[in-house]
Amino acid sequence: VGDFSGSFPKPKMHFVALYLYLFIRGEGVHIYHRAGDDAVLSCKRPSSSLSCSTVDWFYTRAENMERQHEVHGGKVQSSARAARLRLDNKCSLIINTITAEDAGRYTCQLWDGGRFDTDVYLNMMSTSEHQQQNIHLPVC
Repeated sequence: VGDFSGSFPKPKMHFVALYLYLFIRGEGVHIYHRAGDDAVLSCKRPSSSLSCSTVDWFYTRAENMERQHEVHGGKVQSSARAARLRLDNKCSLIINTITAEDAGRYTCQLWDGGRFDTDVYLNMMSTSEHQQQNIHLPVC
């Protein structure tokens, strides 16, 4: 058997995404998009067999503002944004062609013998010729 006491370079993995940056923090999931992207906001479900009819989605632009009921019982509610909203088969909220006004906290709330909440924070990225926002990703 060979001698493995020498030092080996530690493998590094760099995750770079052009339009989507995903960070998971204790208070929820943070996603970052550019205006015009389609955003997928995932809802954590305790069981994949749960129907989306048990799912509600709420939107809060800022902490001091009243939250809006975007999806109730798996159905998109009537609003100015309703045409750009839909649920996929995993109850994730899809927002088409996002704008700066879509940024904020989204809460997926579902009932299955108890209440389960998932907070997703949609953040907007912007770049210009004079200023570029740098986002640093962790290196593994």
